[in-house]
Formats: sequence, structure tokens, C-alpha cells
Amino acid sequence: MTKYFKAAIVCLVSALCIAAPAGGVANANSAQRYWHGSAASGVTVTDENCPVTVESELLVFDITEFPEKYYSEDEEAAFNEYGVKVTAQYSFYNPADYDVDMNVVFPLGFLPDYYPRTVKDDTARYNITADGVPVERRLRHTFSPYPEFNADNEIALIIDGYKKDGFYSPELAVHKYVLTVKNLQNTDAYSVYAETYIVDDAERRIIADANGYGGDDYGQKLGWTVRAGDTVEIYSVGKELDVSGLDWWFSYYDGRGKKRVTGGEMVVDDKGAQTMTFAQFAERFKAENSAVSETDWYNAVVDCANFYESDKRFVRKDLLNLHLLRWYEYDLSIPAGGRLVNAVTAPMYPHIDGGYEPSVYSYKYLLSPAQSWAEFGKFEVRINTPFFLSGDGVLPFEKMDYGYRCHRDGLPDGELTFSLCEAEHPKYVGGGSGWIWVFIPVAIIVGIVLLTAVPAAVLLVYVIKKNKAKKNDKT
Repeated sequence: MTKYFKAAIVCLVSALCIAAPAGGVANANSAQRYWHGSAASGVTVTDENCPVTVESELLVFDITEFPEKYYSEDEEAAFNEYGVKVTAQYSFYNPADYDVDMNVVFPLGFLPDYYPRTVKDDTARYNITADGVPVERRLRHTFSPYPEFNADNEIALIIDGYKKDGFYSPELAVHKYVLTVKNLQNTDAYSVYAETYIVDDAERRIIADANGYGGDDYGQKLGWTVRAGDTVEIYSVGKELDVSGLDWWFSYYDGRGKKRVTGGEMVVDDKGAQTMTFAQFAERFKAENSAVSETDWYNAVVDCANFYESDKRFVRKDLLNLHLLRWYEYDLSIPAGGRLVNAVTAPMYPHIDGGYEPSVYSYKYLLSPAQSWAEFGKFEVRINTPFFLSGDGVLPFEKMDYGYRCHRDGLPDGELTFSLCEAEHPKYVGGGSGWIWVFIPVAIIVGIVLLTAVPAAVLLVYVIKKNKAKKNDKT
């Protein structure tokens, strides 16, 4: 390949690069198109040796509307009026020759992505009954880092009072330190990276808002992106930390590599120093007017800190913004040889898939926790809805005047899932064959570029050759 032809190819490629979009095109419209709701679940007894059996369960979904994809804080009233619910009615039987008092929990799942953050308790208008009589219920919360419910792991986290932990306790001292960035020199960078090293100590945990960290066999290196005048906070839980004795390094990147900043220092702000208990520290992360009890919140913070702790006893402060699983907790009593009908009503939030036109709303009800009962009899599901059932699920529903119905003996394998839509056959617009509508205009543009760039490249080769010929004639 001659150098002239190479020049022509460069021109052609350059023209194509100018015409092509800067990034890969996944969808014609880049926007959030999937919203997470929450999965409800059946009641679960907290005593593993409970003899009570479930003779039958009637599960009724009342779905007459779909939620909005987003609710602002000003739309809290609209969110609270959203009335989709699920009612689980259980017929219990106590085959034992003694009375049974049960502590029962009903996982409500998580609040959906689209709820307004001002909502305190969305369950106030729902209730629990035993033989038609209202039962006192308690709204409980536990830390859960996972989007799915796991009965074996989650129920064990429901604890009355403060949990006992190998390190954390309500009275454990927490020492807060505030440091200010000063005297940065030889840099006009917008921000720099401040790093320090804290030696590992089993008698303390470090909690900080650092945005970078990494450890070795002896301790933890922490880093912050800062500017002159910024402050950083370090919390030492348990043993105090000599922050004035920490060494600091400041650096920045100028496009050619990492550059050291001279003169930078971290000045300890004695006025910002504070000592508190770990229970008081935990409360700092709790929203005002929260529906979470003091002990549930404390226990969730402890579980969260233990879960996210690095191997060198460091926890990022921002990770303590808790992901809480919500529960109903209540008590039931069934006499020896007696029966009881227990009904639980709870809100139901779907996942929203905006990749379809119209959107598809998917619901999930966890059946696996019901395996904890000694026996489980008949199982029936009714979906009261004017909408169309969309896609496949684990149950073979039949169409009814009121919506859909399925009944069987015993629980099915897997969880109960189903999807609803305003249209019987929603059109998928989020990918798949939809790529053709993105490709067509791009192909047209590329075609135009080819029609103009190729002649231009040929002309360039011709001009170069002609100039060379003239130059040779002169010589």
C-alpha cells in the first residue's frame, strides 16, 4: 500500500469519525426505563418447632391502577392514595394437644424506587385480622444488602432490644475528628487527592467519608478528593485516634501522570472534635420523623457496619445510608385442636419495565418462606384487575370475569410472579428489533459520507500524484 493511498484512507476514516456519534448507541432515547418495586411474602412463624399447619391460603391481588414512574416529595398525597394491595388469608390448624402462642412475621419488602422520600409509613391504612378481629401489629425493619428475600438469613435479624455484637455496643465511645485542608502549593488543579495511612488496631473501627481506600498487612490507606479549605471527618469507634500524628500526601493528575503537591497539610479543628456513644452516632443517619424504632435502627446500623467493614476495620460512612427490609410482626394464639383464619393486607409495588409500549408491570410474591410451616394445604390465587396478564409465570392462570385465577394443592415450586399491562400484546421498544430504527439513519449518514469522502480521497491522491509529477518535471 503506497503512502498516497494511506493518506486517502486516513481522510476517509476521519470523515466517518466526524459523521459517527461519539459513543455507542444503545437506545434511541437514553433514560431510565426500569423501576424496582418490592416483593411481598407470606407469613412466617419465628419458632422453628411450631406444630401449626396451614390448611389453605387464599391470595387476592387487587390491582386496579398502576403507579407513576416517579413521585416527587410534593406528590406524597398522590403516592399515599395508590391503593393496590395484596390480601393473604390463611386457615391455620393446631393439631397439638396444647395451646400455641405464635409470633408471626410478614415481610413487606422494600419501598420502591419511585416512592417520595417524605413517606414515613405507607402501611397505616392496612390491617391484620384473626377471625375477623383486628390484631395489633408492629412495623419492624432490618438491614438487607440484597434485593431478594432469604428467609433463613433475614428472620434472624429481627431482634427485640439492642443486639449483642462482638465489637459494637450502644455505650461504645465514638470519637469524631475534623481536619481542614490548607497550604496547597505548586498546583492550579481544581482539586487534589489527600491520602493518609492508619495503622490497624483491633480495639477500634474507622468510619469516614473517604472516597478511596486500600489496605495492606498493617493498616488502611484512606483518600479524599479535596480543595483548599475543605474539611474531612474521621470517626474512631472505640479507641481514640491520634489524628495530629497522621502523615498526609497530596497529589493530582495533570494528564501526563501523578504529580506531588508540596506544602499541603491537614489542620485539626479542635472545635469540631466530639465524643458520643455509638447509639447516638447511629441516630445521626436516621431521617427525621422516621417510622423505624430506635432499636431496629441501631441493630440495622450494626449489621450494615459489619457487612461493609474492610479487612482492616474501615467502613465508608456513606454506606450507612441503610437499605431496610420492612416487616409486619404480630402474635396469634390457637387453642389445642383449634382453627383460626388470619388475614394480612399489605401494599403491593410492581417493577416497571418502560422498555415496552405500553409499560409492563411485574409483581412478585415470595412463596418460599411458607415452607417453614409444618404442612401446607390448598393454595388459591385471584387477581382482581381490568388489565391483561402478560408473559409467562410459574402458575397456569385462567381468565375470569374479575381477572385471573389459579388454584392447586400445595405450594408451587419457585416464587409467584406475574406481569400486567394495559395492552394485551405490548410492543417491545427497548432493544431487539428496535435497533433497526437507530441503524437506518446512521446508515444513511455513512452512505452520504462515503459518497463524498471517497471522491475526495481519490481527488487527493490525484492531486498528490500531479504535484509530484510537476516536481519531477522541474528537476
